Amino acid sequence: MRVVMPKNTPLPEQLSIDGSTHQQILYDNSIELLKLAERSAADRGYYLCTSFGKDSIVIQRLCDEAGVKYEAHNSHTYIDPPELVQFGRNYYPDVIRDKPRMDIWALILKKGILPMRNIRYCCKVLKEDGGIGRTCVMGIRAEESNRRAKSWAPWTTRGHDKSELRMFDNDDIAKELHACVPRAKLTVNPIYYWDSAALWAFIHDRKMPYCSLYDEGFDRLGCIGCPMAREKARRAEFKRWPTYYKAFLTVSQKLLDSGRFPNMNSADALMEWWLSDNTQDNPVEGQEVLGDWDD
Repeated sequence: MRVVMPKNTPLPEQLSIDGSTHQQILYDNSIELLKLAERSAADRGYYLCTSFGKDSIVIQRLCDEAGVKYEAHNSHTYIDPPELVQFGRNYYPDVIRDKPRMDIWALILKKGILPMRNIRYCCKVLKEDGGIGRTCVMGIRAEESNRRAKSWAPWTTRGHDKSELRMFDNDDIAKELHACVPRAKLTVNPIYYWDSAALWAFIHDRKMPYCSLYDEGFDRLGCIGCPMAREKARRAEFKRWPTYYKAFLTVSQKLLDSGRFPNMNSADALMEWWLSDNTQDNPVEGQEVLGDWDD
């Protein structure tokens, strides 16, 4: 793992016709999008989803600079990096901490299988319960993955296909928001077009504090052991935070004791199977899995 944008690394100046820098164009469009979409949030303001990672602290700062009303929420997953949790407590004490209706360990036992890359029941329960009926602000960026680039846009509406917006035409944004807001829930992604260089330039320019894990080489901070990460990264996480590995090992043994995974002879074997990229790319292939994970 590596830091995407180290301290003091300059952002290349890419000038538009009117002389604006690439960074300024990204910023201006993000601010205008937040202001345009604010009317859909009504009197309650935006529901801002934060993990306290680099993307989250930038969207919260953008909301502050746009002068829009918002309510920041953090979903407590029980498997976030401790340093990230402490950073949030130290620097964002006013963020509302939401606990899930079921913790990750009880959820695994209920589903009868550890979270898989293509069986991601965990996000739905641990992170996506909040913001129902609200206009949400999230830190989704197209650069993060092809999947995110194809599945999201600067704004999306639940129950409708995503709409691609031309980055520099805010008249189109205003028109489309007017058409969609009455019909569906809106999610606004103000940094959708930002790359990592622009993100870190913004953070350093404003001298914003950020989680120390980025300076240790971590690029993205999420749930420890998340199957969306590759095997090498997951093993590095469990080496760094062995207590969490032991917790997953304990719940793996409980799965075996309950009769799940009859082809496995130990919790260690189950964990090795789960950590493998081959397993994640071909979920439950060759395994008899008993449970209700597909409900």
